[in-house]
Amino acid sequence: MMEVRSFEAIEDIAAFRQKMAAINRGARRPDPFSTFEHYAHFAAHDEFHPEGLEPWLLGAFEGSELVGYLALKRTRERYLGIASNKVDFLVTHDTDRPHVVARAEDEARCADAFLRHLVDRCDEWDFLELQQQDAESALYALPTLPRSRFLVRAFPSMENGTIPLRWPSVREYYAALSKKFRSNVSRQMRSLLASGKVEVLSSSDPEATPFLFELLLAIEASSW
Repeated sequence: MMEVRSFEAIEDIAAFRQKMAAINRGARRPDPFSTFEHYAHFAAHDEFHPEGLEPWLLGAFEGSELVGYLALKRTRERYLGIASNKVDFLVTHDTDRPHVVARAEDEARCADAFLRHLVDRCDEWDFLELQQQDAESALYALPTLPRSRFLVRAFPSMENGTIPLRWPSVREYYAALSKKFRSNVSRQMRSLLASGKVEVLSSSDPEATPFLFELLLAIEASSW
């Protein structure tokens, strides 16, 4: 039986960061914006960070095993002069569409469990906004809600520019470039290699991601 657990601080779900990375890699639409590392950096540095924001991460578990997660936030806002508690996605801009992160075979039942969990805790919010969903989203088909308690409304959202990656490797991507473009890249690489000692640092270990990211930020600050 699937159980939904709530994590009310980014740090509370840190123990599952490796499992989250594995789930994201196996998801229908894996992306770097649905990782523990991005959530942590986004919550700490978002320039549009609303005052009083409370992260609200939901995890779907089967026994002790995490099978899916959904990153939300809670904020208190005023609409027409009335204070309201709003729940929406934690990350809402400069990313792919916010979504339930789960393996394809688990996505629909995780979404259903999350929505029912939110309905069961509806006394904690006044306004639930699940924006930027497309017809393929597991969150698009809401469960049947009592019309006497909820007003459900769908409205058009922003367009999404998703770029499909047709090449499974950098080598194949490079081979698909035009001859002139490949020549320019080769010339620029020779120029880079001739400028001094060049090192390539990479890792496939999710634990190394935050350290590599911090290193990138340090280098990027003096690279232009």
